[in-house]
Amino acid sequence: MDAYTGLLISRLELEDAFLSLWEAETASAPFGDGLMRSAGLLAELQGIAGGPNVFDPKSMARFLRTVSLRSLPPKCLHHIALFWSRVHASTGQAEAGCLSTAAWSALAIERSYLVRLLDELGATEEQRVLAIEERVLGPVTSAAGLAASEASECSPRGFMAAKLLADAMRLPIDEPWRSRVTATAERALLRSIASALDPLESRLALLPEPAELNGLVKKLDKLWRYFGNHLQVERFVAEHMVDPLWPAYRALSSRDFLDLIAPLELAVDALVRRNERGEEVAFLSNAVDMLAFYAFVQNDDEFAVPIYRRILKLLPTHRNARRCLAEILALHVVSSLPDASSPLVELERALAEAESLAPDHEAVVRARTAMAVRRP
Repeated sequence: MDAYTGLLISRLELEDAFLSLWEAETASAPFGDGLMRSAGLLAELQGIAGGPNVFDPKSMARFLRTVSLRSLPPKCLHHIALFWSRVHASTGQAEAGCLSTAAWSALAIERSYLVRLLDELGATEEQRVLAIEERVLGPVTSAAGLAASEASECSPRGFMAAKLLADAMRLPIDEPWRSRVTATAERALLRSIASALDPLESRLALLPEPAELNGLVKKLDKLWRYFGNHLQVERFVAEHMVDPLWPAYRALSSRDFLDLIAPLELAVDALVRRNERGEEVAFLSNAVDMLAFYAFVQNDDEFAVPIYRRILKLLPTHRNARRCLAEILALHVVSSLPDASSPLVELERALAEAESLAPDHEAVVRARTAMAVRRP
């Protein structure tokens, strides 16, 4: 075999290996033109110390996701950036978009390589800057439009775009690109969330009937998941759901009301947890009001009491939680006294807590009277 034939066979083997990698990353999407040039990625990686087995798609996939980009030569970075750009363009995958942005931002630092490359193309300095900016921010800006346009339907494509925006804000890339990518992604995500929530706000302001409210609750749960459990959606739930839920609470049975609010439980819990960790203080009163609904409809005090205590730890002055917990404690005292089913010292402690919470509550007054009769 002569040298030319050996080189040709080696090149064909790399092209086959590249297609295997492409099919693994894109679920066998058609590749299109430029196979020989794109397979140069594998040729470059063959020369990297400690590099992957370029003929094993799993080894390649692992390497491309975990390698320190700053450790790679510019030409290799260029191939990786082009690869992830093409995967993202073909699939819309959030991960591919973020990996593309990371690779282009790493390449953007390699000024001498880029100047030489773009000089060969006759590009000016301004064109060089614009070209790199477009490459680095491209996945983020395209995701911004898609996330906003698909939010009303919460489509899978839109979900991937919203995920890309959320993930891009946490990319471990160098300045000055980190600040620009983070700011661009954050602005786009907040605009997308606002455009999705605005129509719901006007409908909730009309205090809709339970049937319509049920649809809005489910939509809010979808949007919370769609936007990656975003704080802005949780704030919206706290700010705009309390007033519409009160009429439904009065109109529905406990079981039906619990079914109505069940889809929001995780979002409400997430916001309350943010408050408990000291990360979020806005809408605290509304957040615990939402949490209280889940206690109001519990038939078992063992479930309701921890919720009321959780509320009072955050907001000790919460009137409904104070009165409801006081009533539960007082009724426990009254029901336990006749047969002394609980030790007297325990009942004294329960009564003291109830009196500290709502001394004028009628159940507390009855418990106080009963305890006075029972005391030796």
